[in-house]
Amino acid sequence: MSLLGKVQSGAQPRRLRDLWYGEPGVGKTSLAAQTPSPLIVSLDDGAGAVSADKLRIGSLKELRDLLGELRQGRHSYKTLVIDVLDEVERWIACDVAAGFKDEKGRKLNTIAEIPFAAGYKSSIDSHWRPLLADLEAFQSATGIGLVLLAWAGEGKAPDEAGGNVYDKYASANPVERRLVGGFLEAFDGLVAKTGARDAHEAGCGE
Repeated sequence: MSLLGKVQSGAQPRRLRDLWYGEPGVGKTSLAAQTPSPLIVSLDDGAGAVSADKLRIGSLKELRDLLGELRQGRHSYKTLVIDVLDEVERWIACDVAAGFKDEKGRKLNTIAEIPFAAGYKSSIDSHWRPLLADLEAFQSATGIGLVLLAWAGEGKAPDEAGGNVYDKYASANPVERRLVGGFLEAFDGLVAKTGARDAHEAGCGE
């Protein structure tokens, strides 16, 4: 067939595969409810007033079980909306923290307690990459659109005189956390070589 014979006319529908983020309450869920035949998987209370099919789940296992049921095709949904990824992050953080112990063998309460940001690094390989691979395989197998919702906003350090008040250590971005974790690990290694016991100021040359 010639190239001109492959010309397509009219609008070509695009399978949704989007990440939408914004401050809580700006209308992410309401907008997602306008996608074709959506099922809103509600992980928090943000979808209560939205007129669309909703399902409340409370764990990663339930999310994966749902993907399995949707793969069977006994439904009319064309879009899967996960609202919000921040809750998924909380589940993952709890799972990762449960797998670490402190130097006295006690279980840790939060992922932030794991030294050298190792918990955040672990979460990427042990949870986030497999989950994203599962979602990609699910969409390839079903053709169902995916819309992932997330909250925007970063932590801010106390407003002190001068300097950068952006709190990079409290970022919700896994990539940024991994970069900051690498910096902290390198810094701790340098401090160990000097034998210093106190650090009065440190910067990363940003």
